[in-house]
Amino acid sequence: MIKEAINTIVEKKSWEVVKLCETVTSDVDVEINELMKTIKKSAPIEVFERILEIEDLYTQRQTEVVKLAYNKGFDNGLHLYKELKNML
Repeated sequence: MIKEAINTIVEKKSWEVVKLCETVTSDVDVEINELMKTIKKSAPIEVFERILEIEDLYTQRQTEVVKLAYNKGFDNGLHLYKELKNML
């Protein structure tokens, strides 16, 4: 029960970190959108659609990386807490 509650909280917090990362990198999103507009004007629709697929996959990957990093940091924090507690 406690483990489930912790997992729920960690999942919520990891999504908060994902949203924060999206906010912090919004200038990069603007740049990507400008590049996409340029490509759309000159590339065949099939190529543009593939580029959109790549962009979606990259976004999914980055989201998973952020969530994994948050979870790993949380686990490391718990481990450090236990070690310090045993030392005292």
